[in-house]
Amino acid sequence: KNSTGLGNGQAADPVPQEPFGGTPWKIPGKIEAENFDIPGIGTGNDSYRVESSGHGNADYREEDPNIYTNATGYVLGYNSEGNWYEYTVDVAETGPYTMFAAVAAAGSTSSFQISMDGEAVTEAIAVPKASSGEENYSDYSKVQANVSLTEGKHIMRITVTGAWFDIDYVNFEKGENAEDSSPIKKGDA
Repeated sequence: KNSTGLGNGQAADPVPQEPFGGTPWKIPGKIEAENFDIPGIGTGNDSYRVESSGHGNADYREEDPNIYTNATGYVLGYNSEGNWYEYTVDVAETGPYTMFAAVAAAGSTSSFQISMDGEAVTEAIAVPKASSGEENYSDYSKVQANVSLTEGKHIMRITVTGAWFDIDYVNFEKGENAEDSSPIKKGDA
């Protein structure tokens, strides 16, 4: 009998998901979309769900729910409605924050929502349509929302509520309607 119980007809012990890189992402701070948690084992320990995978072009990590190179490095693309990604985060202090997200869409039906520990902290946030080109996923825009967060470790989830957009990162700044510390400059995309 091996220590995991695998291979002898017994289910493996559940293993919780864990932060990619080993440390929860700090808020305030920037969280790269491709750095979703490493999946665990067993029911409820998934760290992402995608409709279809294998569309990515990056060998960034073992799990590839459509990671490819664009914008400032790696992005999560081919986002079908219902896809989600989870991140272990550590919020410095309870209070108001401004969430910024770098996103790109070719159409005008794309949107996403952010939740903490299963509770929505934003409404569905619309992703702006690219300024030109039918299949333009290189025209990144910043969207923002004021959120109220609680100090400590949480599981943040980005849920796709309207299909077909790419997400590069989310950035949380302290305070309501805060200034974005990493604005998109021309030539970033």
